[in-house]
Amino acid sequence: MANVGPEELKQLIAQGEGTTLDFKLDLREDSLREFSKDLAAFSNADGGDILVGVADNKEIVGVEWDAEKSARVQFEGSRCNPKIQPSISTVNVPKVGAVVVISVPKSGSVHQDSNLRYPLRIGNSTVNMDIALLIAVAKGKGLVVGDQMVGNQVEIHLPTPPLTRNSPARKRPGKLRFLLNYLGDESPVVREEALKELSRYAFRYKTEELTGLEDKIFAMLDDPKATVRVQVLHQVSATWSQLAAKRKKRFERMLEPKLISMAKSDSDSSVRQRAVTLLCELGSESAIEVIVDIMRTEPEATFERLGVTNGFRELAKRQSIMLLEKRLFEELRRQNAPEIQARFQKAIDDFRNATWNEM
Repeated sequence: MANVGPEELKQLIAQGEGTTLDFKLDLREDSLREFSKDLAAFSNADGGDILVGVADNKEIVGVEWDAEKSARVQFEGSRCNPKIQPSISTVNVPKVGAVVVISVPKSGSVHQDSNLRYPLRIGNSTVNMDIALLIAVAKGKGLVVGDQMVGNQVEIHLPTPPLTRNSPARKRPGKLRFLLNYLGDESPVVREEALKELSRYAFRYKTEELTGLEDKIFAMLDDPKATVRVQVLHQVSATWSQLAAKRKKRFERMLEPKLISMAKSDSDSSVRQRAVTLLCELGSESAIEVIVDIMRTEPEATFERLGVTNGFRELAKRQSIMLLEKRLFEELRRQNAPEIQARFQKAIDDFRNATWNEM
């Protein structure tokens, strides 16, 4: 965010904290020691701005800042793997003082913080990614296609590949059954933690044998808390990837209408983004139409956050490459508004980059 004055800053603050915006009163030593986590979390998501000198209630309180703190922020970025280079600027607010704007770029890599964790910004909070969420994010960035790594941006420890006939059977769920009760708990915090715990076991246990698990997961797609809905979508991806072919098809038929609805109209952009990506992972033919519809109609304020082209690599692998590319060119020809034409031009370029080795 460059060349922002006090009024523009107030408008930004009025939006409130979310996936791309965080408020901090100050950055003292204890906060700076953990700041690589904040930088990696934003880069792993959609990028965004960290405003120092703003309270959680949106009050601008100002902050004392110097070159040493700027250097420390850059140092914490260098401790991430791969390195992150935030930009730092200061906005002087009359009668209050300075607000420091730390702008973190969205990245095509998956970043570790200085403690070798993989953090992710979801809504107004930061989570450390479990293996299922890590793989889902890596897929969304085009770093993983199927079970294969693309490029070497960062070493990601992937789980055991899906079972084959000669693979040893995964363990039966056993004691995991107690988690089903917590998936329907009244507390959203408990529901979210139960999902994370379930994700830890998805690649070692036959979680599809947990009677009622699918019904619980589908019910949680309507959870009132956005971070829970995002976590559910990650769990759906992990569960689906381990199912046998016949059961996969049934799972997809039940899931597709809900994913389409979430991708188009969920109240949270992070949920919409994950729903679009999951449609692409499933190879759903409707994913193309959902993406095209969003590109035609989505307001500029939210369009970039949705990252609708992140799933192109998965779509190209599962469908006719030519069909997807032809659809983009058809829409480019139909559009008259320059800003919408620009979206489709960029989408074609993203498609070209995602499928270069497939042609």
